[in-house]
Amino acid sequence: MPLPKPWPGALVNWEDWNDLSDNYAGKAATKIVSADGKGDYTTIQEAIDSLANADRGAVVIRGGVGTYTIDEKIEIDGKKRFELIGVGWPRIQTEVGMTDPHIEIKNIGNYEMCKVKGLYLDGVDKTQGGGVKISASTWVDLEYNIVYNVQNHCLEVLNSGLLRVFKNAFLGAGVGKDVINHDGGADSKYIHNEIAYGEKGIHFHGALPDRNIVLINHIWETVDGIYNTGAKSLIEINVIEKIPGIGIYQYGNSNTISGNQISEEGGVVPTVGIYLGDTWSDDNSINNNTLRGCTVGIRIDAGSQYNSVQINKLYDCATPLILNEPLNTIRNNVGIVTENGGIATILDTTTEIEVPHGCDYTPAAQDIDVHPIETLNNATFFWVDTIGAATVKIKVDQNPGADVDFKWSVRRI
Repeated sequence: MPLPKPWPGALVNWEDWNDLSDNYAGKAATKIVSADGKGDYTTIQEAIDSLANADRGAVVIRGGVGTYTIDEKIEIDGKKRFELIGVGWPRIQTEVGMTDPHIEIKNIGNYEMCKVKGLYLDGVDKTQGGGVKISASTWVDLEYNIVYNVQNHCLEVLNSGLLRVFKNAFLGAGVGKDVINHDGGADSKYIHNEIAYGEKGIHFHGALPDRNIVLINHIWETVDGIYNTGAKSLIEINVIEKIPGIGIYQYGNSNTISGNQISEEGGVVPTVGIYLGDTWSDDNSINNNTLRGCTVGIRIDAGSQYNSVQINKLYDCATPLILNEPLNTIRNNVGIVTENGGIATILDTTTEIEVPHGCDYTPAAQDIDVHPIETLNNATFFWVDTIGAATVKIKVDQNPGADVDFKWSVRRI
């Protein structure tokens, strides 16, 4: 039930309630929650439920007057044009042992829209709660929220799309849990978030997690950075550091991975900077990324074809490139040798020469060009016999009777 209103006797002024002068108790379609009783309600769910018949509305939670402790999740179910807003960073925590999310937003239909802004959701050292869960919804905005040390995912998305997740801090998921778990749903934007302490920073998987935009996020101290199994997404200008696993893993077609920085930091070395998984990771653009101090800079597995890997900068990577699929374009990168050449000589009395090709991949036969620059003498033909990770072997059919020089080149574009 709404609280009685002995206070205030007049409109709330600036001095009384910080910046709530436009949101005083009793105002139509706006309900104020204040833990000290100086509002419409002391509990958040009551305030939300009071707007059940409203076409639009807002619940404003006042911070700085105590912690809002909940024993079951707060639900925003099917609201139309609804806002849940914190003023003064209200702290919301769940009871000990509660693994449900602090807040679940569900069944928000097309063009109905929902916004959650300015809340501090505290899992108290990863013993409580699961942050925010969005299920079966579209057009949900999360802005300027803090989700800290929860027991489950900081943000869980189930079959939802057209989300805008902007300038939040997701810091601390439960043991073995991804910080952001996006399980199904397309066309969402993750922009300018701080993401740390969990299994994967952002994990896109499930049914058609396509056309998402991941832009200007800072991810650190997770096992893996961004793990994407969707298509046609943009992963751009993210900073990923202090991770022992994979910076960006991509399994899917037609994505753009550009302008990201993935680096060793504090002695924590990424296993792989950018990794394209096997069979289905085709037609991706891996351009203009900076990879520093990774064990492997870029890895492309067999069956992942027609990817463009260009203008990347790799510094201090023990193995700059592992290329298990020849049908990719790899050129103009700093720190990856993709073409080389020189002169090799088969000496008199021998029939072969093993040439170090110096490239950061095992060439395919079509990558290699060899031709003699003088007569073969007694030999009648030559061929490339063995192609390895480090060398190419050139052979002739018999002892040439004199030294024979060959010009060789390896080039993959």
